[in-house]
Amino acid sequence: MKNKTWMKSLQKKGITAGLILAFCAVLSACGGQNGQAGAGKQTESQAGKQADAGEIGKKLAEELWGSRYQVLIATHLDKANHLHNHFVVNSVSFLDGKRYHRTNQDYRDMRMMSDRLCKEYQLSVVGQPEQGKGKHYAEWQAEQQGKPSYHSMVKADVDEAIRKARTEKQFFFYLREKGYSFKFGKDITIRPEGRERGLKLKRNFGENYSLEAIRVRILEENELPAEKKISVGKYYRIQVSGNFKQTRKIRGLRGLYLHYCYLLGILPKNRLSISAKQVHVLFREDLLKLNTISKETKLLCHYHIDTAEQLFLLKESLQKKMEQCAEERKYLRYKIRADRPEEEIEEMKEQIKVLTEKIGMLRKKTALCDGIAARSKVIEEKFKTVREEKEKKEEQSHEHIRRSR
Repeated sequence: MKNKTWMKSLQKKGITAGLILAFCAVLSACGGQNGQAGAGKQTESQAGKQADAGEIGKKLAEELWGSRYQVLIATHLDKANHLHNHFVVNSVSFLDGKRYHRTNQDYRDMRMMSDRLCKEYQLSVVGQPEQGKGKHYAEWQAEQQGKPSYHSMVKADVDEAIRKARTEKQFFFYLREKGYSFKFGKDITIRPEGRERGLKLKRNFGENYSLEAIRVRILEENELPAEKKISVGKYYRIQVSGNFKQTRKIRGLRGLYLHYCYLLGILPKNRLSISAKQVHVLFREDLLKLNTISKETKLLCHYHIDTAEQLFLLKESLQKKMEQCAEERKYLRYKIRADRPEEEIEEMKEQIKVLTEKIGMLRKKTALCDGIAARSKVIEEKFKTVREEKEKKEEQSHEHIRRSR
């Protein structure tokens, strides 16, 4: 009802229905209610950055459309702390009634103006990308921080295969050894083992990854500059009590997770860092989930969970504690409504705050139990595949030796 009244008031001011619909959609995307940006406490630094972003958006809108079109600017901060602007343009000019048509040149102009304004405000800009598919923000951010991403790991494997190979046949042999399969068309599609969908090399990584360019790089040994080594251990280390050598005696879920952490390069604590390409191709996807895997391992070690039954009982216990805390909080919220001294009310508020934090912690642990139950089955399947792959290679090697005699 509020939205209808609001829309009518905008229509009285001469704003078109098309603009109103777009305006509502953008504000909803910002995560607020009734067209308002999501509420929450901000630090002075965050507020300053948001003000700068809003000012940049306003100047950009004035330069691009200000003389002919109505523009709405919404400054948005998403989950990845990625501060950016959304623009909604009324496609009908208030000056002459002509419709706005956007071309590729308009997009390039927008980028140039945006970069120039960001530099004026001493903000970073994304460098000129290689021709090919654009990067997702999370992928770009991981690259800037030197952390592994799915794309960066595949690209590193392709570059390594090009450096090692002396022929095109060797190039594909090295990739096949790492667990990749291929499909050929206008572009090479490469798919790691365990992935349903593959990646098109040229589309995702640029002109240097077309089949013809790869052939030239192999023949001329025309290597690209070596990329920054992605170190797994540099970013993740798990601190668990006890001697790591004794973990060989541990079985069940704890043993499974500790062994997996060792293969991923995050255990033991004093181990030398390993690069992502040293991790088996089947396990690499989990390099992107190390934070969660670390938490799950700590939970298993803290509560000494070795079996699925123990895990179920732990989850049940955590849920009961969570329900008790929720009941206590509910009772305190009921008591706080009565007319009581200010000191007593403040004390109850503090108790409610502590209970809320405890409920949040218990809820996270419960979610980790669910994650362990699901992930442990996947890890076991991966281990089984790796064992079968190893046995097959050993069998082929023995057969080759037998025939050569």
